[in-house]
Amino acid sequence: MENSIILPAHNKPALPCPSWKFIADEARELRAFMQRGEFIGYYQSAFALSHAQVSHAPLHFFVVNEQYDKGSLVRQFGSWCIMNLKITQFGDPIYWEEACMSFPYRKPRRVDRMSHITTEYYIPFLGTWRKMKKKLKDLPAFISQHENDHAAGKNIYYA
Repeated sequence: MENSIILPAHNKPALPCPSWKFIADEARELRAFMQRGEFIGYYQSAFALSHAQVSHAPLHFFVVNEQYDKGSLVRQFGSWCIMNLKITQFGDPIYWEEACMSFPYRKPRRVDRMSHITTEYYIPFLGTWRKMKKKLKDLPAFISQHENDHAAGKNIYYA
């Protein structure tokens, strides 16, 4: 059986997550969906997936692929689940070629991204959540910007 992303037609901005407990079950389900990795289209795995890509009532969180580079992304973010991410500073513009799991049959596209960002977000922590402030660069920075676009109801093909 193959997995497919359901791109809601509404492109609604995601609502802020009120707490970890409120989203925990859906976050775990999205995590399992990504880990199965049986996607249709050109791409067999994802760096991350946003709740806005699969829900008609999107919440502002995304899950990170724990299998990528032996967990390197999770270590850089501090968790597999990132909630209510805000970019507070950015710098070093760069063109970055990226694809989107919401468009499984589209080729990657060059996108304007920032290679260095400062972020604030929440991660699950002992049954609740914990605020993080992180400087991210390169791939984690690009992922953060891409998933934040989804949370804003945007994507790389139709801004």
